[in-house]
Amino acid sequence: MVLDGISRERTMLKDIKSMADSVIDTSEWNVHELKKTIEKYFNGISKRDMALTFLSFGFKYGVPHEADIVLDVRFLPNPYFTPELKNSNGNDDRVVQYVLRRQEAREFVDRLQGFCLFSCRCLNGKASRI
Repeated sequence: MVLDGISRERTMLKDIKSMADSVIDTSEWNVHELKKTIEKYFNGISKRDMALTFLSFGFKYGVPHEADIVLDVRFLPNPYFTPELKNSNGNDDRVVQYVLRRQEAREFVDRLQGFCLFSCRCLNGKASRI
């Protein structure tokens, strides 16, 4: 059954594959071999720098599949429930001021910043073991 699906997929993608500049067969590779080849292919563009993406989502829809770390910040004031801020986003100074007016929000940001800085140092091999 799985092989039938793979065969159908290959048939469907045949035209797209013929337009490709390169085709890399990863069938027998592990994740490390794939990473090495992709980094080589893109001529060292890949870095080990940490990238952070902050995403707001509703738990009722499930945690986003691309999330590595999820922080529940429902203790922070939610500007959505304030009529004059409902249609604004986190780039609006009024929203920033609304959220950061509470001490626990400012403390959370400070602690999160410390965690991120620590994680970056660990990733770059500059943090000592605790």
